[in-house]
Amino acid sequence: IIIQNKKVIFNNSIGEITALDANKGFLLWQTPTQNNLIYAESASLITSDLVLEKDSIFFSNNRNEFYSTNKDNGFLNWKQKINSNIRPVITNDIIFTVSNEGLLYFIDSLDGNIIKSNNLLTNFKDKHRQFIKPIGIALGSDKIFLSLNNGMLVVANIQTGETINTFKLDGNQISKPFIFDKRLYIIKDNSIIEYK
Repeated sequence: IIIQNKKVIFNNSIGEITALDANKGFLLWQTPTQNNLIYAESASLITSDLVLEKDSIFFSNNRNEFYSTNKDNGFLNWKQKINSNIRPVITNDIIFTVSNEGLLYFIDSLDGNIIKSNNLLTNFKDKHRQFIKPIGIALGSDKIFLSLNNGMLVVANIQTGETINTFKLDGNQISKPFIFDKRLYIIKDNSIIEYK
């Protein structure tokens, strides 16, 4: 959910992005992103969190669609073919996101052009990659941190996108990484891990 300038913007399970007046609840605009009418198909739709940056809303889904829409009217700025349902990170007009297949993308937030991409799962055997799914990413000053559903943390260079290292943090699923006070934290069952 995005709350800004007396406006609430959210997405729903069938792929619509909706903006409401925060005080009166009036519908301001609504943008559908899916054109199917079959409920069973919409039930399998998984979208990322919405991210507001400047005048645009960014989000993606597990149907190979990454969107930029205008925050004031919901009109489409651009659409890119990226299969991801994790929250993108935006800094200095560059979007960082990771596809469900482990590809790190650097995207120009203004026009949607892919600047570069790199596979972050190269340290894993091919037979295991199909079971590995990204959970979330965080950006440090010179590194990208990606948590995976198998309890692993991938550390990559923020300039090149090349994998620097891979660490096993837990045998089960871990949370997306969080950076606070120049330290990285990851939540797992009944504990918090601080990565140094």
